[in-house]
Amino acid sequence: MSCRPLPCLAMALCAAAVSGTQATELPKFNFEQNCAQSEILNEGKSYPSSLCVKLEKQGYAFAYQVWNATKDSDRKKCSDLAAKEPVYRYHTLRECLKSNASVRRDASAEYTDFR
Repeated sequence: MSCRPLPCLAMALCAAAVSGTQATELPKFNFEQNCAQSEILNEGKSYPSSLCVKLEKQGYAFAYQVWNATKDSDRKKCSDLAAKEPVYRYHTLRECLKSNASVRRDASAEYTDFR
């Protein structure tokens, strides 16, 4: 079965749009399970998994708020970084997004100072 040029082009564009959209969606991590399975130790002290869940929820809320205002390249970089973490994925995502936002804000402030 052959494909006519116009329908083939339309299908290719749709496929590209879908794959591009998926790359920029807010990642879904099962932080409750990760926190429950992980023992949280800090300087010899053990912390309850509820603290981990609280931090992850805060990280998710922040990422959700700034996600659409973040450049695609930053979203991908931060998502990839967070996916490598065993437990604090949304916390890592939050910190990465915050650091990228501050760099852009500082850079734009430099340009506005010279006007």
